[in-house]
Formats: sequence, structure tokens, C-alpha cells
Amino acid sequence: MKIDLHSAIGQSSDPASVRKSNPQSAPASKGNAPDVADFSNTRRMHELTGIINALPEIRRAKVESLTASIQNGTYSCTPEQSADALLSHMITG
Repeated sequence: MKIDLHSAIGQSSDPASVRKSNPQSAPASKGNAPDVADFSNTRRMHELTGIINALPEIRRAKVESLTASIQNGTYSCTPEQSADALLSHMITG
């Protein structure tokens, strides 16, 4: 069996009849709208990204307070509170 890698099913073998596709010049068919990107809020996105990046990743005061209460044995948490926190974290990510 011989396999011709240069042939295409349903296409003419005449190179002159082959059209190059240009996605910008091709009209959008019904139900197949072209992709569109709107970058009008780029400046605001950069502002918000800067604000977010400036925030501390860990709430240090809360972590230090919890660490101290755990170490000195004063931290208390009910099993229900633990379960609620775990489930909430699993649901919201």
C-alpha cells in the first residue's frame, strides 16, 4: 500500500486552484462569529494588579496571634468550626 502524504481529500490537485485562507478577510458565517478582544480597560487592570501585588500574601498579625495562642494552649476551636472551615475552603478554593 502506498500512502501519498501530499494529497488532500476533496481538494483539487491543481496548485493554481488552491486559495490561501485569510481569517481577517473571510466573512463571519452565521453562528460562527469572529473572536473579539476588548482592551479598553487595560490601564485599570494594571492599576488593580499593582494594588493586589502590593497586598501582603499572608495576614501576618492574624497568623502571629494564632501561632501564639496555639503555642501557649489558649486556642480553642470546636469540631464544628473546624469542619465548617474545611468545607468552606474546599468549596471556594
